[in-house]
Amino acid sequence: MIRRTRSWKLALATLAACFAAPLFAQDGGAGRPESLEAPPVEGSSLPGAVPRVEREPEAVIASRLEALHPDRPVEYFLLAEEVADIAIGPRSAQLAQRLYVLAFELALAAGDRPTASSAVLGLGATTRLDERRRTLAALARSIDPRHARPNWSPAIDSVSDGKTAYDAATALGLVRSGYGRAGMRLLREPGVRPLLVAFDALLSPVGATGAFAEVERQAPMWPCPECANELVVPVPGSRPPDRRACSTCLGAPGPRLSHEAFLGHLRLELRLLDGIGRSWAAQVASDRGAPLLDPEADEVAPMFGIDPSRTIFRDGQWIRPQPSPDAEPAPPAAPEPDSEPNPQPASGGGASGGTSAGS
Repeated sequence: MIRRTRSWKLALATLAACFAAPLFAQDGGAGRPESLEAPPVEGSSLPGAVPRVEREPEAVIASRLEALHPDRPVEYFLLAEEVADIAIGPRSAQLAQRLYVLAFELALAAGDRPTASSAVLGLGATTRLDERRRTLAALARSIDPRHARPNWSPAIDSVSDGKTAYDAATALGLVRSGYGRAGMRLLREPGVRPLLVAFDALLSPVGATGAFAEVERQAPMWPCPECANELVVPVPGSRPPDRRACSTCLGAPGPRLSHEAFLGHLRLELRLLDGIGRSWAAQVASDRGAPLLDPEADEVAPMFGIDPSRTIFRDGQWIRPQPSPDAEPAPPAAPEPDSEPNPQPASGGGASGGTSAGS
């Protein structure tokens, strides 16, 4: 009985401590500091959530915006990162985009390529358009090579000579046309099989590896075991001998390839035979018509409708920097020479000539 009473007292003391801890924190005790909670998203369907209107972000961080200076583009970028991280509506997202654009323009003008490329990548994360995001990522890679993706697909001539590539393309064509055993003999040549394994991703419509294993599996099945690729077989007991279509290959020896698999074979052979770039059709067959991205740095600001010359924030507006009063005034421009020479008075004297002579 005594043990049971003690256990009840311990349980009640634990509950009392749990309820008392938040009260001490609210009374200014040793509680956690006040958190800056973002307002809920407008139109939230959560029970008990009160929709709030997004506050003007420029007014909230006006002092930090006014502290920015064009000579310090990194500060624009760091503030853009903070605003983009807590953006809850279109106005804060637009402010983050403006700061990213200004950081990019100022850093690029100052020769700070790492900051410029980072600003472009951050700008791409604020847009929902895939094409615009890919364009900005390509621009970042062109500005700073550190953001370039590694090329895991080496060129054919860097891993083999011309004869090996030709033998590999021939072996692939032999297997596809029903002469798999002849193709297997070519695969035993030095360097042929490793070359096909290295580029077998071109056989897949989605770029997956391992498709060449299916080619090797089907190669020993051909020529046709019934007609030996003759397409027809003799009819037993017929006099004179009659012939019928082969019931195994149905007159079309070779593995049954889907349309996508057939295009994959042609794509790999095209690469092996160095056909890329000789025609538009060859280029489309090689890269599946992927667009060539050649972005320009001058297109970033107009893309988002931002004036990159307005880099100073004063009194709730973005303005252009004013010239310093200590700066020396620019020398006056030299007068332009007249495009037409002054007309000369006619010889012999006229009314005007006599007047000027008299005066």
